[in-house]
Amino acid sequence: QMAHVLSKRLQGALMAWNHKFKIVKEEGVEKDESENAAAPQLPNNIAIKAAVALEIVLRNQEISASPAVPTVRSLLLNALHEFMGVVCNLAKPKGGRYEVFDSITSKSKAVSDEEATFDHLVGMVPSEIVAEAYAVAEEHVIMASAFVDQWLAYQTLWDTQVADVAASVGSDIQKWQALLLEASEARSTLDSSATNADFGPIVVKFGKVQSQINLKYDSWQKELQASFASILGQCVNEAHDKIAKAKTTLEETTLDSASTETIVLGVTFIQEMKQKVGIWD
Repeated sequence: QMAHVLSKRLQGALMAWNHKFKIVKEEGVEKDESENAAAPQLPNNIAIKAAVALEIVLRNQEISASPAVPTVRSLLLNALHEFMGVVCNLAKPKGGRYEVFDSITSKSKAVSDEEATFDHLVGMVPSEIVAEAYAVAEEHVIMASAFVDQWLAYQTLWDTQVADVAASVGSDIQKWQALLLEASEARSTLDSSATNADFGPIVVKFGKVQSQINLKYDSWQKELQASFASILGQCVNEAHDKIAKAKTTLEETTLDSASTETIVLGVTFIQEMKQKVGIWD
């Protein structure tokens, strides 16, 4: 009878866990369901405490998560098991403890450790409720892992040289403009006053590494702009030389010559210039 009562309480506790941390998806927007006032209530002496902290750090020019995501998953599951253990780890009452002349070898003393607690209550709770508790925890781990991967991607700033990027882009002005615009937009995403990100019971702290990445990003942008300025200057000089040479040639070209060959060369050159005007512009 006690097990039946306690199993109902364990079921209610797991439903409260699921309600607190469940992710509700509506039209592609994820939100926390805990705002609903109809959430299952727990006794005041039983609280859902499952905050797991994860920090993004930079050590020896290497960005990493401390602790790692698999460890966070383990800690979160341990928190769930500890929450369930409030009921499951209760000791069963033993009739033999009230016998005055109880023998050490009596059957009441031969109870194993597994039979001494109510850990079998998990099997009395509907399996879909228990499965949902683990699924809810895993969903938050997956979301936190994706967020952490975004920060780990900034490792490229330390692993890649600006010279290599400049060499791969070459002298294509349009590619350089697209690169600088993309870098500027990516930099603006780092300008945030937030230092933490909450994923249900998981708290990701990124305040320390954010300032370091900002400094590195600013250094990258300055070097990229310097490389672009050098290439742009070279392109401007080349374009100026071509236009100046074309201008001189056009001034010397005449269509009133008695030589047919001269007229043909002049017309051909004028047609070529018409085609290049758009590019030069």
